[in-house]
Amino acid sequence: MVTTRIRKPRTEREYEEIIDELITQGYKIESRGDRTTQLMHAKYGGIVSHILIFILFGWWTFFIANIIWLAYNYYSHSDKVLVKLITKESTCPKCQAKNTPEAKYCEECGTLLK
Repeated sequence: MVTTRIRKPRTEREYEEIIDELITQGYKIESRGDRTTQLMHAKYGGIVSHILIFILFGWWTFFIANIIWLAYNYYSHSDKVLVKLITKESTCPKCQAKNTPEAKYCEECGTLLK
C-alpha cells in the first residue's frame, strides 16, 4: 500500500522550497492546487530483483512474474507526500497546540475546538 506523508509549511516560501526539494529528490507532481500539492516517488523494484525473478520464473511465465513483481513494488513501496500550506491556525484551549483552521478536534489531544 502506498503511504502518504503530510508536510505542513506555514509560509508560501517554505511551501515552494519543500516542493522544489522533493522534485530534486525524484518526486513527481501528481496534482497541484492553490494550497496543496500531491507528489509521488514511485518504486518498481531493483534490477537485481527483476533479474532474479526472471531467472527463477520469467523464462516460463513470459515476464508475467516480473510484471507482478513490478506492481507489488509499486503499490507497497512507493512514497506519496502531500504538501499542505497552512495559512491560519487555531489554538487548542487545553494544550495550546496549533491546529489547522478547518480542524474540529485538536490534532494533539483531541479536544473539541470551537
